[in-house]
Amino acid sequence: MKTLLTVLLISVFALAPVIAQERTVERTVIVRQETDFFSLRVGTWFPKDKEKEFSTNNISTQQIDQSQAIGLDFTYRYPMGRPLYFDFAISGWYSTYNFKFREIINDPAVVQEADAWVVIVPVTVGISINPLPDNPLQPYAQIGIGGYFGTSGRSEYQVANTVKTTTKYDKTLIAFGGFVGLGLDFFITPSFALSLGGKYHIVTFDEEFLTRQKDFTGLQVLLGITTRI
Repeated sequence: MKTLLTVLLISVFALAPVIAQERTVERTVIVRQETDFFSLRVGTWFPKDKEKEFSTNNISTQQIDQSQAIGLDFTYRYPMGRPLYFDFAISGWYSTYNFKFREIINDPAVVQEADAWVVIVPVTVGISINPLPDNPLQPYAQIGIGGYFGTSGRSEYQVANTVKTTTKYDKTLIAFGGFVGLGLDFFITPSFALSLGGKYHIVTFDEEFLTRQKDFTGLQVLLGITTRI
């Protein structure tokens, strides 16, 4: 009898760890790794310098109207730890004017046209805050500074006494500025999103471009796509 009890006690103690192990619940904690964001968007830019006057010798002064610039924007956002990101952006924005001048009183045979254009290339760095990195809808706010590179050109065509002459001009300027912005990425899949954004740039060049602009402070509206890896 004592032998049987001893065997039973030994068996119980031997099986106890096995039973306890079977009742152990395994828990796996999934930590989502931060990802890089790439955005490619098109849009319009509404600078402050919209209406200017243009005049040449013996040609009556004319007023031109420029409502916006169109362009392409690429932005890369690198995670620095929730909810901060480091941002790098480069873009190109183009606008053009077409001038036509006629001096009817002095010389009706003189007709001069001047076509002018400008390209602005902002290269900026900054930071952004993304408070909802795990949601399909991801709003963010950003701020940044950088260099604004601009180049412009103009071609003038002079017609007098059936003789046509062409004169071309060009000008390149650089300015330092900054921006603040808001955006929203709507992720259709884990790696692909539709992207909507807006930036308000603060930048003024020291001299006027050939389009007679120097103050490019204004709103930029962007629409495109965002991917992440």
